[in-house]
Amino acid sequence: MKSSNRLVSFEFLPACRAGLLGACLALLLSFCLPFFSEPASAAPKPRYPIIEQVLESSLQGTYLIRLSEKSIKIEYHSTGFILLAKAPDWLITVVSPESKSYTVCTAKEWRDFCDSVQYSLPELKNFKKVGSKKSIDSATKLPLSETILKGQERTGAGDLWHNEEMEELTGCRFITYDLKLEEAPLSIVYGCFGLPKGDGLIKGLLKETKDGRIYWTLRSKNLKILSQQDAAYKEPDYTVPKSYKRASKLSRELVYGKATPVIDEMFKTFGEASR
Repeated sequence: MKSSNRLVSFEFLPACRAGLLGACLALLLSFCLPFFSEPASAAPKPRYPIIEQVLESSLQGTYLIRLSEKSIKIEYHSTGFILLAKAPDWLITVVSPESKSYTVCTAKEWRDFCDSVQYSLPELKNFKKVGSKKSIDSATKLPLSETILKGQERTGAGDLWHNEEMEELTGCRFITYDLKLEEAPLSIVYGCFGLPKGDGLIKGLLKETKDGRIYWTLRSKNLKILSQQDAAYKEPDYTVPKSYKRASKLSRELVYGKATPVIDEMFKTFGEASR
């Protein structure tokens, strides 16, 4: 019996060793396969940048703009209104700290409102593109795209108020930073200044007279691109205080505050028909 038992044990041992080896190989493969099968693109994507810009209008003063692919915040320094919109619906909240009120509107409603009170910029749709060129911005080292347009600018209330020589304008130079940006926040910025849809962040808009003189209408005073490593990196945001009252719609009083009488005087003097 003892001899028989030993025989069974020795015959069974190779089978045990084979099973153990197979189990070890299976375990090793279960750890290694993910490393071989995982594509290189699975590495963590870097966070999107936040752009901070100060835009100056020759008629309206300065705007502080912070935007990302998820949100945008605009502070209009001249009257103090604040604009905020967020993905995915990009509904716009316009806040007036002066009157402690706010309203919510769509991007189209905001654009329609801006078009009704905007006088400092030409209607670029009346101009024809005659050329373009690429360059590098000396301050930021970012690529620039310049579009050269020719045409005849209409004379409107704001044009007369801003510069009596505006009726002589025959061309524009529209310069943008050649950056890839989300369309929704970019269109909100363009809407603020009555500009048609554009492809890049605004660097400047120059007007040219028939005798070659050039006037700036819009210009970028400062531009920063913030990454997650920057201490100032923070998603654009704003919380409307609970004490603020919601207005039923956009109005000059809400957006322009104490400057409203000036806007109204322009309408009274020149009339909306002059647009």
